[in-house]
Amino acid sequence: MNQFGNQGMGNPGGRLGLGPAVFVLLVINVGIFLLEFLIAGFSGRDPIGAWLSFIPYFAIQKFQIWRFFTYMFLHGDFMHIAFNMLGLWLFGSRMEAHWGTRTFAWYYIVSGVGGAILYGVFSLAGVAALTPMVGASGAVYGILLAFGLAFPTAVIFVFFFPMPARIAVIVFGVISLLGIGGANVAHMAHLGGMVTGLAFLWLFTGGRPSQVPRLPGGRPARPTGTYGRSTDGYPRSRAAQRSGLQNLVDSFHRWRTRRRMSVVDSKRGDGDRASRPGNGRNAPGGHGNRVDEILEKISREGLKSLTPEEQDILRKASRHD
Repeated sequence: MNQFGNQGMGNPGGRLGLGPAVFVLLVINVGIFLLEFLIAGFSGRDPIGAWLSFIPYFAIQKFQIWRFFTYMFLHGDFMHIAFNMLGLWLFGSRMEAHWGTRTFAWYYIVSGVGGAILYGVFSLAGVAALTPMVGASGAVYGILLAFGLAFPTAVIFVFFFPMPARIAVIVFGVISLLGIGGANVAHMAHLGGMVTGLAFLWLFTGGRPSQVPRLPGGRPARPTGTYGRSTDGYPRSRAAQRSGLQNLVDSFHRWRTRRRMSVVDSKRGDGDRASRPGNGRNAPGGHGNRVDEILEKISREGLKSLTPEEQDILRKASRHD
């Protein structure tokens, strides 16, 4: 089992080491690219690109605001999508595991939209070209920035040269700022993705962008590293910090789940049930406290939020044999 769970837990990309968000993004991008290719091959036209690409004039002056978002899922050619999806896979998978799916998905979208905004503003100001823009590069550059901040000493290859991630971020930022790489490259979108990503991290980490962001209405996921250990620095339980009403709701969910476990256990016959799964502190392996925390997490974030370790503990606590 990998850090994202398996197919049985609702993540089809789990067997490939992909989180739910990265898997869905890869499927959508590749699917739309193939659909565009087929339509253009049969009709010689590209209606998808015409309606979904980011064209500054239509997006801003004609208020076709969907273009700020949809352009991220279009790509010009095979090499374009290949490099973007490679970056999404390499860096996005690590960041989704570190942050959690919800935070990663929001960060990806915000970085991509920010890239379009900066590109559009500079285009209408006459600094950048008014040509249509497509590609996930703005969002991917935002992910690269986050990766460099979260894992600054990780070694990555830039033009076949190994360097620490923090240095690679600076290199790519300078390339985008100076417009190195050709006239057909949307450097302002790359820079916009990084700038917007940094603003996102600064806002939701209280000025500590290397930390795990905390979005409104939730809490940061317990990031899982290579060995599935919590690395966010927060206590295992935050029940004391939650409202009294929410504590009551969580308690009810835990009681209901344990009740179901007790019903299953009672069907197995009489005996020393105190040492059987689903009976509080004497759960197998001494995981009673962890079971409480896992049940609380399920009631708050859903089953898909569990790490492989938590899934295993819950299975042991509720198995029938």
